[in-house]
Amino acid sequence: VMVVAAAAAAAKCVVELRAADFADGTYRVRRGACTYRLMEDVEFAPRADNDYWNDLRDERYPAHAYYLGFFAALTVEADDVVIDLNGHTLQQSEEFYLKQRFFNVIELADRVFVDHEGVQPLNFQTGDKQQAPQRGTVPPLRAARRVVIEHGTLGRSSHAGVHGNGARHVLLRDVHVRDFEVAGVQCNGCEHVELRHVDVGPSSTSVPVLATYANARFAAHFGATIIPAGFARESLGALLDSTTVRVADVDGGAPRTV
Repeated sequence: VMVVAAAAAAAKCVVELRAADFADGTYRVRRGACTYRLMEDVEFAPRADNDYWNDLRDERYPAHAYYLGFFAALTVEADDVVIDLNGHTLQQSEEFYLKQRFFNVIELADRVFVDHEGVQPLNFQTGDKQQAPQRGTVPPLRAARRVVIEHGTLGRSSHAGVHGNGARHVLLRDVHVRDFEVAGVQCNGCEHVELRHVDVGPSSTSVPVLATYANARFAAHFGATIIPAGFARESLGALLDSTTVRVADVDGGAPRTV
């Protein structure tokens, strides 16, 4: 009943989505009581000019949520939302599928990890200091409520077709979820989730790389981008440019050039 009411409310506002709306990164659904209607097939491949990484200075994609890159094509961060695939397919492009090994086509929250989960060095918690240019502290996870996903295909994904944490009153109907590596639909701690006329599978049989590739790719990004950004935030960027280090336990801490 609550989902039906949500669909009725969302019918009063329709937002048409095309491939261009996904070019800069994840499409973040932040306005509730709307239908978001896909008007063409979309192969998600954001920021190819930046090797598919988000820019940490882009306030649309805060570091506390996007430190692993673009983890979803579309996030639902509002209530009373209908995602109408409109007979089309939403999926990763083949190259982005190789590059981004942690990805869900649709995420039912503003980020993929709950508190105390994720990559340990970047394990942002509610109340932690935001990374520049964001100000203030990390807000609590915003999970979606009263969501309908319908009438189309969720395709190629290195993790899941639909993923969520703590979402409530979710209906998938007339959807085909395929070519995923981990799960068609995964919803942790969710309540009142219904799948109606949903085909799940086949899963992907063309996994392109080992997990060590993802580890190496992220480690390179961590060292080249995230660490320098953190030093710069604290006005310590010059330390990374120095060729002189002071070794406390050797020669009385005398400086050495390395």
